[in-house]
Amino acid sequence: MITLKTISGRVIYPPKIRVTSNIVAKRDSIRADEWLLSEAKKEAKIDFHKTLLDSIKPKKMSQADKDTAWIILTGNCDNPAVFELVQ
Repeated sequence: MITLKTISGRVIYPPKIRVTSNIVAKRDSIRADEWLLSEAKKEAKIDFHKTLLDSIKPKKMSQADKDTAWIILTGNCDNPAVFELVQ
């Protein structure tokens, strides 16, 4: 199981993405994006960050939206592949 440490020191566990079919993978990918956004909102301490995250639509996140959420969540601009792909 993959674990991540947030900027505040919390340990979180990213969801797994099933790749049994395209439909399942797409659905799990959207859930992973929703998870990323909700965890980033928990970490947002500055009003500017909160405003940025509130304007993101979780079902239509662009790569820039994901990068922004990742930076707010971890404080790191490197966006590693943290979601485990399972069959």
